[in-house]
Amino acid sequence: MTISLTPKQEGILRKALQQGRFQSVDEALDEALRSLSTPADATARSAPLTPAEAAARIRELRKGNMLPEGMTIRAMIDEGRA
Repeated sequence: MTISLTPKQEGILRKALQQGRFQSVDEALDEALRSLSTPADATARSAPLTPAEAAARIRELRKGNMLPEGMTIRAMIDEGRA
């Protein structure tokens, strides 16, 4: 199978590799395919974050680390206020 990436998709993949999130393109594709085979509701958090957990995630984000799949900065801030 031949897969063609758009320039935007390729940029996202390159950035993830540069940040060390994955060791190879194959590893990144394996993770992407796993996420496709997992039901969306199974990947959702069952409990909200504590304020300390939300703050820790925001600190990681400021370091340039990636957000968890499906998570937005707004959601992290809101969970920190809960």
